[in-house]
Amino acid sequence: MIECRDYDTNFSEESFGWVSENRLPFNKFMGRGPTFNATSFMRFGKVSITMRTSKIPGSITAFILISDTGDEIDFEMIGGDSHQIQTNYFYSGEALYTVNGGFHTIKGNSLYDEMHTFTIDWQPDKIVWAVDGQTIREKLKSETCKDGKCKFPNSPSRVQIGLWDGSFESGTAYWSRGPINWADQIETINSLIGRVTIECNPQTNKVV
Repeated sequence: MIECRDYDTNFSEESFGWVSENRLPFNKFMGRGPTFNATSFMRFGKVSITMRTSKIPGSITAFILISDTGDEIDFEMIGGDSHQIQTNYFYSGEALYTVNGGFHTIKGNSLYDEMHTFTIDWQPDKIVWAVDGQTIREKLKSETCKDGKCKFPNSPSRVQIGLWDGSFESGTAYWSRGPINWADQIETINSLIGRVTIECNPQTNKVV
């Protein structure tokens, strides 16, 4: 059984320079943003986060479940995208960035003007992503199976919430609508977390 507890904070590592051979713009140094990490692992359960995302292009607000073995389930919101959300999942560290992802348009107020609740319901047989109580995506474990092997996230994972700078590498800067022009960026880049709820699956976790 996996113990599931409260969460704490941890901040990102020091910035560093990058080199690129293509002509897409990027920043040599990346801005540093906070990443909140749960202090304990969970294996299956439901996590909901109510928050307002960043509105500055080049910044990414992320809510993920991540394991030490490379399993990962994501929500990512790019700054400046008022109503579009990206979801993704990874198995055992396989870097299939464009294979398992999804793009979703939400209704109502913008992601950065109003609070919205993002939910990952991760169970042994499926993953459900929801926004404000409405399912936007479902992935069945059976859909990930081939030749008797299932590439479905199933290892103990921590909850992470972060705001990060996507400007540090040309491909990432292009994806995140960056790079951020720090010379002209006088407004603080931020997102706001209102509430975090973690409900561990009692059949696969020791809730303490």
